[in-house]
Amino acid sequence: MKAVRWIGLALTLVLTQTVMATTDVLYITSGDSEDIQAIQGNSIIEENLNLPTTSGTPRFYPIAVRDSIWVMSYLTGEPGRLELDSTLTLTGASGTVTFLPNSPEVLDGGTDGNSNFTIQDNNGDVYRYNTDWSGTPVYMFTSACDSFCPGITYDPVNDSIWIADMNNIHEYSMTGTLRNSFPHDDDRAGALAYEGSTDTLWLVDNETNNTLRQYSK
Repeated sequence: MKAVRWIGLALTLVLTQTVMATTDVLYITSGDSEDIQAIQGNSIIEENLNLPTTSGTPRFYPIAVRDSIWVMSYLTGEPGRLELDSTLTLTGASGTVTFLPNSPEVLDGGTDGNSNFTIQDNNGDVYRYNTDWSGTPVYMFTSACDSFCPGITYDPVNDSIWIADMNNIHEYSMTGTLRNSFPHDDDRAGALAYEGSTDTLWLVDNETNNTLRQYSK
């Protein structure tokens, strides 16, 4: 997909009529625009439109949210990582990244508080990093991937990893056992986020008005 990519959820908040709005604060990256936003309800509550570069023009997409927010660049030739606080202000913490082997790009991220997770969008390989995207990535398992699988998020209730590809959303155990799978309504795959207050998933349609859609598990 060569379009502006939205990781976390979407740059422009457009909700379907079947849902009212997000409940939790959800953080969103648009690396091609050097942009990160926080949304809640149907409003953008924080925004940083000028993420710095560390090598060339890295585009920060994979995101992991804990007490602070760590983003990672998505291309092998542009490895870097940055920390922001909850107001999307840079803390000054940054570093280089050891990138996944043979990966053209990684577009989404998640965390269980002990590790960060990301996925190779071309083959479904799932890896874990340290919580600041540092260290050598550790291979976990290979998920189903129907040609493009950018979305990944962690579900603390089920202790599982959810993955979105072009047509479906899949749930895997932490050891790679497929637990659940169902089709999504989006025209094309996008990023995933888990919302704790509703125990649901949010997926962005990256082709139709960057629409957010909410899914039960």
